[in-house]
Amino acid sequence: MFRRSLLLSVTGACLLAGAGCSDSPDPATPPASTSAAASTSAAASTEPPAAGGAQLTGAGFTLGLPAGWAAVDPTRDTSDLVAGSFGIKEGPNASILRSLLKSAKDGGAQWAIASGSASGDFAPNLTAGCESGGLTGSTLADLRKKAQVLNAKSKELAVTDVTVSGKPAIQVSYVSTDLTGSTTESFEVKVPTGSDMYCYVIVKARPGGLDGLADQIVSRFSVS
Repeated sequence: MFRRSLLLSVTGACLLAGAGCSDSPDPATPPASTSAAASTSAAASTEPPAAGGAQLTGAGFTLGLPAGWAAVDPTRDTSDLVAGSFGIKEGPNASILRSLLKSAKDGGAQWAIASGSASGDFAPNLTAGCESGGLTGSTLADLRKKAQVLNAKSKELAVTDVTVSGKPAIQVSYVSTDLTGSTTESFEVKVPTGSDMYCYVIVKARPGGLDGLADQIVSRFSVS
């Protein structure tokens, strides 16, 4: 269990979330905190999803998708758009990513894309789920430290305190370039939900593609 959790939390954060941290620094010497001074609120909305939107429901979380987004399963969908969006179409990490996606699915993770906003074989996409923090921990301090270390080489890194379903959480945003040379901007929310567990949403898009989108998704993310 610990080995699998550590693989998904660390390797998965770099590859599955596209953090671009192949040369990240020694975790024993993390950079200084970049947490914003002001705390914002991302409490889950009790309203239904936006018109035309869908809803992802997994063990421990619910996420209402904005209109134009649809659930997909990259472990089964072999289309160029889905494979390209989740980095499993080709490249040196494709086989590793496929394995991570299957492990994440076994743990209850779900995915969605906005195919109407696609550019080539890439569309804005998200991953949502809950998992154990394993050896690296799942407290708010643990999650903040991991976000800083894993994304130390990313640009525009910001880590902010937020609230999800009345629980303290962190919001992480950054711009990164993966090993294929593809640049994306990412937005993450991670919230501790109990002993050794946390839930998360990771959203990715081309630079500028998250404008006005992150708040919609976070406000519709709820955890138990």
